[in-house]
Amino acid sequence: MKKIILFFLIGLSALQAVQAKGYGSSSSESSDYIQFGAGVNYLFGDLGGANYNNSGYADYDFPYTRPSLDLAYIHDFSDDIGVRVSFMYNLFGGNDKHSRNSFREYLYTTNSFELSLQLIYYFLHTSIGRTSLDVYAFAGGAYNWYKTEWGCFVQGSEYALRNRNGTGAISSEHPDVDVDGEYSESDNRWKRSDGCFALPVGLGVRMPITQTLNIGAEAGYRFAFGRSADYIDGMETWYSNSNDMYFIFNLTVAYCFRGTQNYYSNRRKSHYGKFRRR
Repeated sequence: MKKIILFFLIGLSALQAVQAKGYGSSSSESSDYIQFGAGVNYLFGDLGGANYNNSGYADYDFPYTRPSLDLAYIHDFSDDIGVRVSFMYNLFGGNDKHSRNSFREYLYTTNSFELSLQLIYYFLHTSIGRTSLDVYAFAGGAYNWYKTEWGCFVQGSEYALRNRNGTGAISSEHPDVDVDGEYSESDNRWKRSDGCFALPVGLGVRMPITQTLNIGAEAGYRFAFGRSADYIDGMETWYSNSNDMYFIFNLTVAYCFRGTQNYYSNRRKSHYGKFRRR
């Protein structure tokens, strides 16, 4: 917990430094938003994945995309620089059944809660007809709390997993699996609750639909790191050469509750003379 608090204090100090240098020094240019996002995610871990010998971004099993929900506060210092504090829920899932490792017969479900601090850079201001359009990149830091359950998808299977303390049994057919968690004999499941840091990076677009509402979409990756970064799906294999990472695609709706009422149109007059308030 101390590391999490320190992380956000450093981030807030950096944001104050950005503001002190003059970004958004004019109050008429700064604005505040509440943003809601909903979409899908996919966890690239050691369980599940594609049914062919591949790894990295191509190790994707479409049926196991899962829902993602996001609630965020955004403060835009100026046309080009903003910051976002985001709380995101992700349901992750995977299954070996249709993967190249189907012989393992494992599946998992993970509930994830992520708190992040992100810097937003609006690098392109353009328009579609009479409507303005912003394209932006974001990057920052996050902490991900997760709770994972995993086990065998074949009822009555004799396969079991072993954690680092040697609890439970391990099949001789699966000597490459390393597990850190608690085993429940009653439901033949392993359970683990932990957390790790992550680096969120991605791209997004947004456009206004009223004077106070805008809609958009964004896609990005979270690259997990730290002691527990390879256990979001519950286990790691001895052949794993990277930590878990997850992909997010969300559609967004944002409400501007402070700042210029006709936020986009007014700010775009300097770029596009055809924008006028009606």
